[in-house]
Amino acid sequence: MRPLNPILLCLLAAILATPARAAQTYQLNRVAAVVNGELITLYDLQIQASQEFYRQGLTGTDSYADMQRQYVMREVLESMIVNILIRQEAERIKVVVEDKEVDNSVRVFMQGNGFSQEELENRLLQEGSNLAEFRKKMRDNILRQRMISLMITRKADISRSDIEEYYARHLNRFSTPSKVSLSMIIFAPASRPEAVREQITGGAISFAEAARKYSQSPTASIGGRLGEIPWRDLNPVWRESLEGLSTGDLSPLLHNGDMTILLHVDAVQEGTVQSLEEVAEIIEEELREPKLRERFSEYTEQLRSRSMVDVRI
Repeated sequence: MRPLNPILLCLLAAILATPARAAQTYQLNRVAAVVNGELITLYDLQIQASQEFYRQGLTGTDSYADMQRQYVMREVLESMIVNILIRQEAERIKVVVEDKEVDNSVRVFMQGNGFSQEELENRLLQEGSNLAEFRKKMRDNILRQRMISLMITRKADISRSDIEEYYARHLNRFSTPSKVSLSMIIFAPASRPEAVREQITGGAISFAEAARKYSQSPTASIGGRLGEIPWRDLNPVWRESLEGLSTGDLSPLLHNGDMTILLHVDAVQEGTVQSLEEVAEIIEEELREPKLRERFSEYTEQLRSRSMVDVRI
C-alpha cells in the first residue's frame, strides 16, 4: 500500500482533532473568520496550518499533539487575519508590490538555497504548496515589510543616549578580560625552594624541568602547567604577586601553611574593550527589535479596532 503524504497526514490529524460536535457539521468551505467582508475558510486555514504541523513534526495522535495542533491553528489564523488587515490597509493607502519585486525575491531565495525552479517546485509540492502560493507569500512578506517601514519603523527610533546607556550597563559583554598563562611548583616541606628558584633564574634548570623534579602538584608531569586563567579569577594573593610581571618572569615564593609555591608567567594576554563606535549599530538593532514588536502589536490592534473581524471557530 502506498504511504500517505506527510502533509496529508497532518491535514487529516487537524480534521480528526476537531471536537466531535463540530466534526459532525464539518464542511471544507466552512468559514473560520471574516475580515472586513473577506472570508478565511476553514479549508484554507487547515492547509496553511498543516504545512506548519509538518514543519514542527506534529503528526502524533495523542492528546498533547492534539493540543499543540489546536494552538498552532490559532496562531496561524491570527497571522492570516493580520496579513489581510495589512493588505487591506496597503490597498487603502495605495501601497503596491510589483511583480518584478516578487520575481526578484523568488530568485534571491532560490540562489540562497541552491534551488533550481524545478527543485523549488518539488520542495513546495512536498510541503503541500505550489509556486503560485509561494509567490503570494513572498508578495505578502514584501508588503508587510513595506508597511512596517512606513507605519512602524519611524516610531521605533533609538536615541544616542539609549545606546550609550546600554553600552555602559553591559560593558562586560563588549570586553575581553585580561588573562595569564601560568605554571606552578608546589614544594615539599623539606625541600629548598629558594635554591631551586635561584637555579631557575640562573638558567641551570628550566621551570618545567624543576616542576617535574621538585613539584608536589598534580601537574608536575607536564611541567607544572596550569593553563590560561582570567586575571580577575586569580587568588588575590597570586594576583598581587604577579602584578607587573611579564612573560617568562617568576613570582616571589608564596607561602600557604606548610606549602611553598612558585609561579611562572608563561604568557600574558591583555584585555580589550570594543569602543562604543564599534558596537553602536549592534546595540541599536538589539534595542530596536523589542520596540518594533511592541509598535507592530499596537499597529495591528489599531487596524483591528477599526475593522470588522469575526472569528467563527
